[in-house]
Amino acid sequence: MIYYRSQNELRDEIKTISANYDRVVILGDYIKQERMLIDTIENALESPYDKDNWDGFLDAVTDLTWLEDRKLAIIHTSLPALSKKHLKIYVEIIDIANRYWESFDQQAQELIETIKRERDEIPEDCWIYKKKIVDYYFPEEDYQFIETIRKNNRI
Repeated sequence: MIYYRSQNELRDEIKTISANYDRVVILGDYIKQERMLIDTIENALESPYDKDNWDGFLDAVTDLTWLEDRKLAIIHTSLPALSKKHLKIYVEIIDIANRYWESFDQQAQELIETIKRERDEIPEDCWIYKKKIVDYYFPEEDYQFIETIRKNNRI
């Protein structure tokens, strides 16, 4: 899910927000290059993917099967200080990943309903156990910018 909070709220509540997650990545305008952004997130997630480009980054944030952690948060106290081009690509990838995990939720719910009708329990090796909760927090001051990119990304 994507959440918006005021910058002050995000800074003041980082500990409170973080307490609800297994793993947290905190980003801000100290990130000045795409490579630094990709490296920061992929290193925090211990990603096995190629860290050299946006494609590897997209693969990483839509897989996460190597992580035992189930609840993850990426908190932006401010947007990374990237060029508009790279910031747009980053937001588009976050939007794709967010939609991916939302559709995973729908598929998991359908599977749960089917299993409930046909048997008593979900098999231990079922893919449903690989489900991750990935939440993104952004400053509400950047709402218009982010939502415009997300809307255009769906056309």
